[in-house]
Amino acid sequence: MKHELAFLSATEQLSAFRNGDFTPTEVLEAQLELVTADRERKDERINALSETMETEARAGAAVATETYAKSRRAKHAQQLPPLLGISVVAKEKHGLAGRSLSMGLLSQKHAVAESDHPIIERLRAAGAILHGRATSPEFSCATVTHSPIWGVTRNPWNPQMSPGGSSGGSGAALAAGFSTLATASDIAGSTRIPAAFTGTVGYKAPYGRIPGAGELASDRYRGDGPMGRTVTDVLLMSSIISGTHPADSNSWGPNNQSPLIEEASLAELRIGISLELGNYPVSQTVAEAFSSTIQQLQDLGANIVEVDLPWTTDQVRETSFAHF
Repeated sequence: MKHELAFLSATEQLSAFRNGDFTPTEVLEAQLELVTADRERKDERINALSETMETEARAGAAVATETYAKSRRAKHAQQLPPLLGISVVAKEKHGLAGRSLSMGLLSQKHAVAESDHPIIERLRAAGAILHGRATSPEFSCATVTHSPIWGVTRNPWNPQMSPGGSSGGSGAALAAGFSTLATASDIAGSTRIPAAFTGTVGYKAPYGRIPGAGELASDRYRGDGPMGRTVTDVLLMSSIISGTHPADSNSWGPNNQSPLIEEASLAELRIGISLELGNYPVSQTVAEAFSSTIQQLQDLGANIVEVDLPWTTDQVRETSFAHF
């Protein structure tokens, strides 16, 4: 039962915390036990975390636990932070003030973040407990997750396989029960690939909807964002970290809106689809899963339009490397 707590969704936890069924401290301890067990493995470690902050996290969980208890004792309903007591691991590129910011490079192992990344700042304000940093490849520029500074990150479903990249540490941590939510980033699939490889959920928002920091904030390919184990959790986290922020002049939109979680008609939706995105090779398993999803969207009333994309993988590769 204890380890089952580690895999509950954020929405399930928030309801249970309010009702007193269990506490943020109990969930955090269940997740830290799994982190410790992985750290003590002699081989095939998942190795999803570059750093843990257990003392700070336990203190935060204790405060959240007491806050929920006080709220239950109060005679009137209390407005609580929307992620109070929910654990989050941060992709290492999302700076935490005073902590390392190496970007996976040995040459930058002594670099330190001067301030919190905007999405870290917002997660803290929402009551989230940041208890670990997630591994990534150098400069977050790979579709696998290994680096000279942290070694190889493995897929919890099969340690012989990769969790993808570059947010592979975030995806692996979620799939292994190390955390409830995680931050991620994406230029050419760095959130979506790990989500697909680890059976989790990732979202790349439109450019600027979720604020960035520093030079990378001006990169129109880039998008920082949320990862979780359910669509509802990712929607909740996205609503908290989105919106205009003074650190990113290209950021836009409202912040901390209540997410809309309801049945919606797809009759008005027009969806362009391309199985091969030009001429990418696609396995039969992926093609079948893709076709099944399209059929479900059609059954729900969506207007599906097949799109023929006039480019090749060689052209995409040439353009990508020029960009990098």
